Amino acid sequence: MTLIDELTRSSHEKDSAKTDPMELVSKPQESNEQQANDPRKTETNEPKITSRFVALMLCCLCMSFLMGYQMLAVSGYLLLKKDFPGEIRWKERLVGVTSGAAMLGSIVCGQLSDKIGRKKTILLSGVLHIIGSILQTTGVYYTLPGRIFVSLAFGLSSVAVPVYLAESSPTKYRGYAMVLNQSALIFGLFFSVLLAAAFSYIKHESWRYLMGFALIPSVIQFVGFIWLPESPRYLLQKGKLDEVEKEMSSLLVTSNTEEIQTRQDLSGGLEKMSMFHVWKRIVKTPCVWRALLVCCSLHIIAQLSGINVVMFYSGIFIKSQIKDDSIALWLSSIPMFANFLFSFVGLYLIERIGRRKLLFFSTLGLV
Repeated sequence: MTLIDELTRSSHEKDSAKTDPMELVSKPQESNEQQANDPRKTETNEPKITSRFVALMLCCLCMSFLMGYQMLAVSGYLLLKKDFPGEIRWKERLVGVTSGAAMLGSIVCGQLSDKIGRKKTILLSGVLHIIGSILQTTGVYYTLPGRIFVSLAFGLSSVAVPVYLAESSPTKYRGYAMVLNQSALIFGLFFSVLLAAAFSYIKHESWRYLMGFALIPSVIQFVGFIWLPESPRYLLQKGKLDEVEKEMSSLLVTSNTEEIQTRQDLSGGLEKMSMFHVWKRIVKTPCVWRALLVCCSLHIIAQLSGINVVMFYSGIFIKSQIKDDSIALWLSSIPMFANFLFSFVGLYLIERIGRRKLLFFSTLGLV
């Protein structure tokens, strides 16, 4: 989505930087004379985040944590739930529908978030999370439809949340925000295995506690997002300049007292382009389609490596050699802990060595 937004900027190249609302707050315009004579230039241009932006960040992290938790909770469920109808087939359906419904949700999310907005798309995914969590705790025959709702929500939020967070964050903090968002998702994966291991000591229907726990972050993030603003870039695309200025001011403040002037700066706006023209411009811009091809290929290769199979069935794999469910679940949490730990390595390095080098070295590890 961010890639498409970049391509839909105004054709006036010299004004392209002004189409990013957060950039306008971070870099208020000054005359050349003012810039040269003001020794506090760096200080006055530094944006300060508000409490509302902190709330936005926390809600996005809560949603990402929920996505990770819901995704891998099925791994613990497969061990904690004993009386499956049609043992193998039922387990295969539970795992298969997770990836299938999530893919469907991610496909429709692009057009949906452009039509109704990032915030409403995230709220819709929150409703699906709540419905799915309730169904999963009801009974074994409701688990499959519950997984469908949860997986659709996962697909929607996996696209909408990173875009919403990137479009609402100032340039200075955007890299950190995106890595923290990914770390929250990985922590959700890790925490779901830990909780499954802890609940394994409960002998009677412990799986209900595992699946029902997801209701807590589901409700928290849904209520939180109700009070958050829409993405400034989305409002800009819709030509709502008054709302853009209002929402930017609620998320960021500058260290001086100058009023944020956006109307004349954003007069060029963003061109309204059909999806066909967007893809046409992608193809005609070599650096863009090459970057898109590389990134999509990396995601596909990561999935084809079988990482999802390892995550979903790790407990069952270990259980085939160790008879104790609790020990099997504790051991299966080790790879998730390593995954979570190294996300902080990425957080430390992303602004120091850059995105490209970090991606290169992490890809070597995948190979």
